Amino acid sequence: MRRWFVLVSLVASACNEPNACVQGAQQACACGQQQFGIQVCNADGTFGACTACAPMLDAFAADAPPIDAPADAPPDAPPVPAPTGGPCSTSTECAGGGVVQCLTNADGLTWTGGYCSAACDVGDADFDGFDPDCPGSGFCVNLEASAQCLATCSAMTGPNPCRTGYSCFSFGCAPSGISQCDPTVVDSCEAVPGGGVCRTFGLDPVGQCIASCDVFAQDCVPGDGCYVVNTLGDTGCMYSNDGAEGTFCLADTDCAPGTACIGNLCAAFCGGPSNVACATGTCVGDGGIPSSTIGVCQ
Repeated sequence: MRRWFVLVSLVASACNEPNACVQGAQQACACGQQQFGIQVCNADGTFGACTACAPMLDAFAADAPPIDAPADAPPDAPPVPAPTGGPCSTSTECAGGGVVQCLTNADGLTWTGGYCSAACDVGDADFDGFDPDCPGSGFCVNLEASAQCLATCSAMTGPNPCRTGYSCFSFGCAPSGISQCDPTVVDSCEAVPGGGVCRTFGLDPVGQCIASCDVFAQDCVPGDGCYVVNTLGDTGCMYSNDGAEGTFCLADTDCAPGTACIGNLCAAFCGGPSNVACATGTCVGDGGIPSSTIGVCQ
């Protein structure tokens, strides 16, 4: 009996001790209605009221229905083959049938980023040089060792400029590096072996250095004529045809030496330092070049 009394006395003593806590300590508490919060221990060693009450998710609640996995995205569309002049690394990236090629180092030229082309026949090209064998819009051009399609183009400021690394030459988009000079800059052929004058050779500021001459003396080698070759008024020797004054033309070289193509008609040179007179018509400047430098009879 004594042992049972001692045990009951110890339990009663433990139940009567105060539930003390350390000031500032916190514990979770139930606020009711499935709300739970925090109690903070007061200075008297007791926890205060339950605050910051909010609902707490039941960790054992049934799982939400699974979210359907998104449908597989459609496969990427195959790349569109590039037309003439487009970048490439292999010929399979280029459009067209027949002998399609990705030019990288061909005909002595470096084609930066690759250049989609196709073998062509200059004999199939129309009057303007367009060839139906060229994918997209292209000219058929005789290069060093082969005839290739080159992209048509506008000046870099126009609606159809060549891509970076290429310039619009008179025969289409080609590597900018083949330009020997800038026809808008005075004496830009001085650093080129043989010198000469810079002939405008495209819609961008690209050019070719050719022998200089005098349009009034027509002192080029046989078969060439002396023509105005840039907007600066420089004159150089180019292959010449025999269009007489007044005949239809598309370029200066369609006209015989001593004449130039003005408004699709061959017209005689006039003016200049010696003020050469016209046999018929009036001597006027050409394309912003004053007749005191070189004129044409109209």
